[in-house]
Order: sequence, then structure tokens, then C-alpha cells
Amino acid sequence: MLVKGEGKRTNIGEGSIGHLIDKIRGIRPHEVNLNTCVRPPREAVDPVPEEKLEAIRERMEGELPGIPILVVPQRTASRSRLLREDELKEEILKTLNVRPCTPVDLSDSLGINPAEVGKYLARLAEEGKIGRRVQASQLYYTFKGE
Repeated sequence: MLVKGEGKRTNIGEGSIGHLIDKIRGIRPHEVNLNTCVRPPREAVDPVPEEKLEAIRERMEGELPGIPILVVPQRTASRSRLLREDELKEEILKTLNVRPCTPVDLSDSLGINPAEVGKYLARLAEEGKIGRRVQASQLYYTFKGE
């Protein structure tokens, strides 16, 4: 995952990309997937702009002939069939413990209606287990703990 930040919290500088290319050259994978954060991670970093990802992809293609370099889509959806309220709440807490999410992110990953997700988020917030955070005009829910 490529991220933009201050000092050691960034890995998109010329030197960092050069080091990554050297490592990829040694591994010789069938393909390389480039991505960036789409939700706020725990660390204070920002997503890499699409144009920068594209420039990195072009550089890698030039220096790594024969290895496809792909910029992966921003969101993939997985589906699960959780039926009970306690299972859904537990799955939401597990997901938020890994990273902050929007209600739509959670809806996509759990495979349930966004309104249903909202109901569980409200309950978890009332219980003091999750918090809210706004970044780039988007509401994210965060894990607060037990």
C-alpha cells in the first residue's frame, strides 16, 4: 500500500519507489498491484492521488519489463451471511478495530442494507464501543474498545 505522509510515514518518494522496484525485481512476481488507503488508517497518512499512482505505475512498467503493474480499484466488496444481531455487532467491531469505515463500507463488507448497518452503529455508539470521525467531509466510525 502506498501512502503519503510526513517523513518516514510516506513511501512514494523517488528513493522509496526505487527500493520497492529493486525488491520486486528480486522477487519476480507474476504481477504487482498498487493501491492506496481509501479509508483513514490508524496512522496519520493520506491516500496517494490517482495521478501519482499512475506515474508510479508508469515508472515501474519501464523498470520492470514483463511484469504487469496494476492500480487496483478503490473498493472491493466481500459478502457474508450473518444472521444474528450479536454476530453482526461483533463483525462490525472487528472491522472497525482494523480501520475506520463509513456505513457504506460496512454495508458492502457485511452484505446487508445500509439502514441495517446504521441501526447497529447507533447501538454500538450508545454502548460507547465506537466513535465517529470526519475526514474529507466523510463520516467514519472508529473502534473505541470494550
